[in-house]
Amino acid sequence: DAGPLDHRGEPVPFPRAAITAHAFRHTYAQTLADQGVPAPVLRDLMDHRSIDTTMGYYRVADAKKREAMEALARHTIDNRGVTRPARGEPSKVAHLREHLAWVAVPMGKCSEPTNVRAGGQACPIRYQCAGCPHFESDPSYLPELRAHADELRKEREAMLAAGAADWAVD
Repeated sequence: DAGPLDHRGEPVPFPRAAITAHAFRHTYAQTLADQGVPAPVLRDLMDHRSIDTTMGYYRVADAKKREAMEALARHTIDNRGVTRPARGEPSKVAHLREHLAWVAVPMGKCSEPTNVRAGGQACPIRYQCAGCPHFESDPSYLPELRAHADELRKEREAMLAAGAADWAVD
């Protein structure tokens, strides 16, 4: 990839004044990041005190993002804990179709057609996602899912201690 091209397909000249020693640091850091060097190692190589400084140099390439999303997709589960079946390498069209077939919801995604068409603003069961067959989640949400489950258990115990009616507790 040689950079931007003009209307004739020729490379657009790069202004030499924009080339600085500091720009080479960015190029060096990004080259290492593209090769898979972890951010903490890159921080040490760049002699930064803070990982936040290093992250200013670190951009995750689209190919790496897609690779990570595909790896995570194998671990996606529905509301009953059933994993999504692996279907091999999806085409770009299939990937786009799937991406357009869901909206983000707390702790996962929703594929309920009415809600998707409305951009997530028309849930027919009033956002009770955990009980919906159109809800999917993945391991990236485990901390939030565990915290939510803990909170529900606490609420249930409080209701039992208060003598709430059985229908309200269950």
